[in-house]
Amino acid sequence: MHISLDSALGRQRRLNSVGESVLQIAPNAAAAYSLRSLTGGDPKVVRVRRSSDNGESDFTVSGVSSSALTSFVNEDVELFSNNFETNTSGFTLNTGGSNVAVRNTSDGFSGSGCLQLNLTSSSNSINTVKTDTYMKDTDGVIYTVSFYAKAISGSANLVLKIGTESSSLQQISFSENGGEWVKYSLTFVNNFGAGGGNRNQRILFAASTNNTTEWRIDDFQIVQTTSNGFVETWYDQSGNSKNAAQATAGSQPKIVSAGALVTGGIDFDGTNDVLETSLIPPNAATLIGVASWDTASSTQLILGARDSTDKRSYLGRNSSNVSVLGNSNGTLTGGSISVETNFVLFGVHDVGKRLLSTNGTVVSNTDGGASNNTNQGYIIGALNNAGTANSFLNGKIAEVIVYASDQSDNRVAIETNINSQYSIF
Repeated sequence: MHISLDSALGRQRRLNSVGESVLQIAPNAAAAYSLRSLTGGDPKVVRVRRSSDNGESDFTVSGVSSSALTSFVNEDVELFSNNFETNTSGFTLNTGGSNVAVRNTSDGFSGSGCLQLNLTSSSNSINTVKTDTYMKDTDGVIYTVSFYAKAISGSANLVLKIGTESSSLQQISFSENGGEWVKYSLTFVNNFGAGGGNRNQRILFAASTNNTTEWRIDDFQIVQTTSNGFVETWYDQSGNSKNAAQATAGSQPKIVSAGALVTGGIDFDGTNDVLETSLIPPNAATLIGVASWDTASSTQLILGARDSTDKRSYLGRNSSNVSVLGNSNGTLTGGSISVETNFVLFGVHDVGKRLLSTNGTVVSNTDGGASNNTNQGYIIGALNNAGTANSFLNGKIAEVIVYASDQSDNRVAIETNINSQYSIF
């Protein structure tokens, strides 16, 4: 007697056909978020804000995986410039003394105006000319400072310092150049904030010695050449327009760090990074997440929501470093979660059923119940605790899928598809 493969598997759906996407394996998701295509096409997946000038742009799957996203984030952005034709804006005398910074109106490089520096002191960059423009971006981004300069009198070299008034972490010295205009530039990596230090660094000019010297400066420019990229919107691929969004810049997770695409997903800082959705937890729910954690021994959720009566639905890792699924009448814990390693979690809660799979290892019981949460939407990267976020995830989230149904019959096929993409187990 012939028995078909589908009959042999009973209710278990067959494993992926070649090229089959998650939403082809199990259609009708309530919401679906990923940087890869879950539909089989090239959908729009993220809206990204770059930190250099807060420019924003949408990107498809192919735009993320190609250089389009990083090229946008790392586009050169001029932060400051002055050709001194009308003023010396951005340049002030630090503490006074005998040093002088004035606008010269007749000896410019590109026009009539330039900045005239008469310097007498080299002491720790005190009493020097400085720019009031701050380099505010986080550690690791690249800046370029460029300008034209010429020596007029004196024997001291001109020193360009990057740092604060009391300390200089990077500097270059320009020797007397025969009174000719010469273009100089300094490209540097901003690591000033490392270890919680002061990120508000300045660009300072000083003389190399205490001998009186005069220099002229023109066409001064500061350009940021790499940047950080933050996710403003993670687009829902289910077709239900349940986009996950964050309007507050300081709470947006990172997708490009110091010019490079973050590996392993979208990076959540464990402090306040969340993406908010309008998706209210369904009573019968399947929650799927692909994530890695950077720190241990605290509850950190991939997604979750809870109302004021403690009706809840969430998926993640608890303080005992095991996977956890929560719903209205308790929690179900699963396999061990180690740090800096990808895991795929698959959880189901329904009346009379709870199931939790950690990298394909399943635990289940019959203690499930409806979520009964009617007013608090899921947030990604933490728990929406009756309108206040907590249990923030410190790590990366690559994928989140929610179904308003029990998808246990498709679990193996979905996990196989995910594992084929991420090589998790």
